[in-house]
Amino acid sequence: MNYRIIRYSRIQNRGLMDSLVSENNLYNKSFDFQLSSVCNHSIMYGDSFSRSMNSLGNEAFDFFSDFEVIQKQWAIENGVSFDQKSWKRDIIFAQISYYKADVVYFQDTENLKENSRKELKKRFPFLKIIALYSGYPSRLNQMDDIDLLFVGTPRLVEQYKAHGLNPFLLYHGFDENVISKLETSANGKKTYDFSFIGSSGYGYGLAHEARYWALKELKQKTDIDLWLEEKDESTRKSKSIKQISLIKYLKNNVLNPRILDSSKNNLFNKNKFEEGSGIPLIPLKNVFNNQCYSALFGLDMYKVLSKSKIVFNMHTDAAEGVVGNMRMFESTGMGTCLLTDTGSNMADLFLKNQEVVTYSTVSEAIEKVNYLLDHDEERKKIAFAGQKRTLKDHTIKIRCQEIDQYILDHLNNV
Repeated sequence: MNYRIIRYSRIQNRGLMDSLVSENNLYNKSFDFQLSSVCNHSIMYGDSFSRSMNSLGNEAFDFFSDFEVIQKQWAIENGVSFDQKSWKRDIIFAQISYYKADVVYFQDTENLKENSRKELKKRFPFLKIIALYSGYPSRLNQMDDIDLLFVGTPRLVEQYKAHGLNPFLLYHGFDENVISKLETSANGKKTYDFSFIGSSGYGYGLAHEARYWALKELKQKTDIDLWLEEKDESTRKSKSIKQISLIKYLKNNVLNPRILDSSKNNLFNKNKFEEGSGIPLIPLKNVFNNQCYSALFGLDMYKVLSKSKIVFNMHTDAAEGVVGNMRMFESTGMGTCLLTDTGSNMADLFLKNQEVVTYSTVSEAIEKVNYLLDHDEERKKIAFAGQKRTLKDHTIKIRCQEIDQYILDHLNNV
């Protein structure tokens, strides 16, 4: 049994979307050109989902729900009218109608507002399955219309089940096509000894607090290169307002109320790292006098990963002692040695100190990065083993095979 499926994901970064439009001269180009240009940058898995699903005999489509230029170009080419205030909703509805999708797969809860999402099956009787991926704790009232709920960690499986839902564990994955895209530019040469790419934690609230202080200590005590995403100061609320609003959100919306208990959760653990604690109030770029680089995405990120001897990874505090973020698979997939915090489920993903290297404290991370840089052959052996494991067990193609089986099982039982 085959089916027609649409996946909606988001870029989630206005500056990145503007640069993609400018660098690729996307204005006044066809929808197909625009979409393929963005997918070629391998941002948010690019078109790896639709490629993998098509290879299984289905008819699949990838769309970026928040990419205004591209979505509106699709609407123009297909004679779809939309309201400027509700263009996201209007165009998503039009695409589902146009393609007569059997399955709609939302990469996160924010692609379509809950009240609009709950209209889908009433409006489109041909739609059989609404699937959603949740990589972090979400509000319970967002889930009662979901037929297939996929979550990113074993801890989330436990939490959702405790509230009467039936989630399926689905880890992130790696798009192996990225390797061939970068073969001519990477050449296996390692330019950077020790790297980190991602959010520093500045501007992201308590869930990223520990990472900020860890990176600050690493920058002070090692030669780590940092490519940081940090929210602009002008967009942030004052410390007191931000704390109050975040705590209200946690109390009202987060699945696990233990997140507010300082005795049970790392969010408020003042002793987790040596250098400090609390909500970061100064960007690391300012702390280190602009000795950090701007954030990287897509192929630009993969290039740096491929040219790094060691990549540092740290999950947010909301992970609650389990692992499985995107950077684990992106880094190992590109053949770099991953230095990552550990978790109770690590053995399900990688062998410690054979396929990845793990740490429990920043001091231990510093000790291990120095060791690996002094033992190059051992580092290379771990990097090779990590890449081999990811290409064997953790690709987008493999994840889509898992999704496909869940969809077929559901369709057969409807």
